[in-house]
Amino acid sequence: MAEDTRVGTELAGYRIDRVIGRGGMSVVYLAEHARLERRVALKLLAPELADSERFRDRFLRESRLAASIDHPNIVPIYDADEAEGTLFIAMRYVEGSDLKEVIRSEGRIDLPRTSAIVGQVASALDAAHALDLVHRDVKPSNVLLTPDDHVYVSDFGLTKRALSVSGLTATGQLVGTIDYVAPEHIKGDAIDRRADVYSLGCMVVECLTGHAPYPRDLEVGVLWAHVEEEPPKVTEERPELPPEIDGVVAAAMAKDPDARTATAGEVAAGLLSALGSDGVTVAAPAQPRRKPRTAGRKGTTLIAALVGVGVLVAVGVAVLLAGGEDEVVVPSANSVARIDAEATAFSTSVEVGQDPTGIAIDADGDLWVINQSDSTVSSIDPEGGEVTSTKSTLGIPTGVAAGAGAVWITNGFGGPSGVGQVVRLDLADESVEPAFHDSRNAKAIVVAFDSIWLADADRDVVLRYDPENLDAPPTEIPTDDDPNASAAPRSLSVGTGAAEGIWVANELGDTVVRIDPQTDEVTGQGIQVESPSAVAADDTGVWVTSEISDRVVRFDADGRTLQTYDTGDGVLDGPTAIVISRDGVWFGSVLESAIARLDPETDAIERVAIDGITGGMVVDANGDLWVAVRAQTV
Repeated sequence: MAEDTRVGTELAGYRIDRVIGRGGMSVVYLAEHARLERRVALKLLAPELADSERFRDRFLRESRLAASIDHPNIVPIYDADEAEGTLFIAMRYVEGSDLKEVIRSEGRIDLPRTSAIVGQVASALDAAHALDLVHRDVKPSNVLLTPDDHVYVSDFGLTKRALSVSGLTATGQLVGTIDYVAPEHIKGDAIDRRADVYSLGCMVVECLTGHAPYPRDLEVGVLWAHVEEEPPKVTEERPELPPEIDGVVAAAMAKDPDARTATAGEVAAGLLSALGSDGVTVAAPAQPRRKPRTAGRKGTTLIAALVGVGVLVAVGVAVLLAGGEDEVVVPSANSVARIDAEATAFSTSVEVGQDPTGIAIDADGDLWVINQSDSTVSSIDPEGGEVTSTKSTLGIPTGVAAGAGAVWITNGFGGPSGVGQVVRLDLADESVEPAFHDSRNAKAIVVAFDSIWLADADRDVVLRYDPENLDAPPTEIPTDDDPNASAAPRSLSVGTGAAEGIWVANELGDTVVRIDPQTDEVTGQGIQVESPSAVAADDTGVWVTSEISDRVVRFDADGRTLQTYDTGDGVLDGPTAIVISRDGVWFGSVLESAIARLDPETDAIERVAIDGITGGMVVDANGDLWVAVRAQTV
């Protein structure tokens, strides 16, 4: 094989090390960002694709949409652009193997492990489908596995989707992998998320049998089987498996999309149900972690739990703690729970909608929770502990804030305009209507200093709106002084006391900066943090989480490091959301089923269990902590 001339060169700031994968339209390299010193998987598309303006524009648009999906089972996209006439995507480099290689080397996978893997894949697909992004090429080789079986779904069909809409595919050419392609795709009919569900059903068959659903010598035979033959019966090869498995596969692989299982999550829930029907005790799976952990597990028994992807089977999980007999009720997924000030146990849990991803408190103390999967916002009375109203968010909600007489919700694709927007929920009559448009990648919003502040990750700016004059153009405040760099502001926080201002976490810029609300300018040199996830600031300091490096770092308002807390190896991997209360600093995780409280005086950190992952946190006027609990991803 000829030597790859790209190896050893640099493109768009990425030093290319070696080839790690090839496809018909692209090559994937292991590379390192020269300035950030971060290893990435760099996918370079065939040069001729950049010649089509329609393809290029669609590809970049779809890449931005995929990058906006913040999900623990989707490979994060750091960058997507064109350089030297070549389109590229920079993604997280995942150490490990892919599912295809695991099946090839180990053979059939047992049902519990299959269920855990498929559950994570389904969660990723449902998150993408909520934003109208269809993968189009679900197959084992696009499912990456870490050594502890944490799943990352890769290659969200961006090239294939852009090719199909730009007309660059030849007439009659099939885009996809034939072993897993849906019948409607073969027949040239319209494709939607149900095609991904069909492919997921094919993957279930391969996991359990060790081979694709329709093994044939000729490709035309495989295609004919997808269109005409009945779905395979797994129990004919593995009679020891529960018969319900065949029903799960048959529903997922129905030839007619209208008769097919509606969502990927329902396929995963069917596997869990079949697993339980086989007499196997199914415990609430622990959240995947970056590092193996053994401390504290001996003697722990899960009494009741069955959690599917977005499907809650057991409302409360009673956990007998190791070495003790105290029963602790853990708040369930798809709920909002309260921890009283100066306490370390939950006292209130309120069920809300599907996949609560953000939470805010209005001036009257009422809570507002956005539920991403069912596109709703729930109002909660904190005194009565009940949902008082549920409204449509007019799109896929990605962020929420309260103030200026309203609740403000950022939406991704799916709103009336078809693009990103902010909607306004009037607190007087609870009417919901579009307020103004934003970028498609806006997820962070706060209300402070008589203004609405919105992080625009596409343009690397924070937008400041006047709530009394929303028709006026917003003030645009750049969050990075390097026009050639990508900052990608991800999180906003209102700083108080000595840290007064709007604090911005630039995920790709590796900085946290403060905006002076009096001058609309970024002050100081900025705080250097690797891929900051969230920020909170007051007189105790500026607190920053870094999911990628398992750290919480405390700075003073001038950016000097005061303390670094390594949260991996038994504390809380992948710290994300962070808030400051009078009894400490709380932070959550999208990798673990727990939150943690850090005492700044003693540096002690306590974990508190939740039956899911953290969707957002907020502290009310009484100092009580409220946590939105999302469904687990396995």
